[in-house]
Amino acid sequence: MEASSGETQKRSDFISRLSIRPQTLHVPHHEDDDGRLERVYIGATLIIRHFPDVRRVSEKVLHLFHLIPVTLGIRSLERFIRTFHDVQYGVVTSNNVTGHGLIQLKELIDFDVTNWKESLDEGELVEIVSSVSSR
Repeated sequence: MEASSGETQKRSDFISRLSIRPQTLHVPHHEDDDGRLERVYIGATLIIRHFPDVRRVSEKVLHLFHLIPVTLGIRSLERFIRTFHDVQYGVVTSNNVTGHGLIQLKELIDFDVTNWKESLDEGELVEIVSSVSSR
């Protein structure tokens, strides 16, 4: 059975795409800052998704999200947040971040776990406000 000209074209197009060398994309510094800020918003959103009663998060936890590079995928961030334990009274602090979760994060991004856990003050509790009203 012969391939039609359309199938032959698709095949050659597919093969040509496979032969393109890997491209390295560089993110300008200001976009990296915007991406890190976006990580804070995404982290807060994921906390609310997994812990719907949470209304406040410590500055220290939000700072942790800011330290996470934009190259870390959302799924990895979500897996990290799922390791949080003993989340109570609608509040997430560094006490809820498990050592296991920090070790996973360290393996993904070469992160200094000890420095974050011990050197930073908890800071204020920041209220998490959603733009979507609950029904």
